[in-house]
Amino acid sequence: MKLDKVINTCLRKFSKSDSDCSKVKMYNKNGVLLFKEDFNLVMPNDILYIAFKGEDFNYCAILDDYEIGRVLG
Repeated sequence: MKLDKVINTCLRKFSKSDSDCSKVKMYNKNGVLLFKEDFNLVMPNDILYIAFKGEDFNYCAILDDYEIGRVLG
């Protein structure tokens, strides 16, 4: 799959069809910006983050990857 196709699928899925595709950015789970050339390195189960307005990566977003098991302390 290509980066452009993934971005267009996300735009449709999240009802962001009015967004400018040229501003959209895609990041991996480490906050690294993905370019077209990098996208072939993405594995099928990798977590990706999309910034519809072209904003920088929000490191607080990675907290969504965790589930609270029990409170410590």
